[in-house]
Amino acid sequence: MAVAYNLPVVASRPVNDPANPPRSAFGVMAMRGAPSILCESGQQGILKMEEVETHLVGLRNILIHFGMLSGQIVNTVKRMFSEERAALRSEHVGMWYPCVKLNEWVKKDQVVGHIRDYFGQDIAEVKAVFDGLVTVIRTSPSVGVSNVVLEQDRITSHEG
Repeated sequence: MAVAYNLPVVASRPVNDPANPPRSAFGVMAMRGAPSILCESGQQGILKMEEVETHLVGLRNILIHFGMLSGQIVNTVKRMFSEERAALRSEHVGMWYPCVKLNEWVKKDQVVGHIRDYFGQDIAEVKAVFDGLVTVIRTSPSVGVSNVVLEQDRITSHEG
């Protein structure tokens, strides 16, 4: 389903780890053996028509994939596959200042952003935990302890 959806990054995660049970509907469904995916695009909750079109194409493709709709699957992206994601979390209350962009490749220990106090003084550097692709960046500057500020995926293979 994820490949048929036509997104550039396909991330798979284990769902049957008793020490880390799923905390989402799609995770519970996958754990129970039902086909399930979570598809995301965009940022900041801002409606952009190209991202709406991405989801319309993806949903249409899945209906075709399962034989619920006739037609040809649209395949316009070269996919990257990830089996590991790291969520970088703030250890402080303050303001988040990223210094990388979405879909940027980063190296392990590269500074990807800073947490600063409300007067602009550095509190902490946030560093990449492995070589990988930046897939999520927090867009709200205000952060609390344990807030995700950035997510990165370790790309394990490429299509094509």
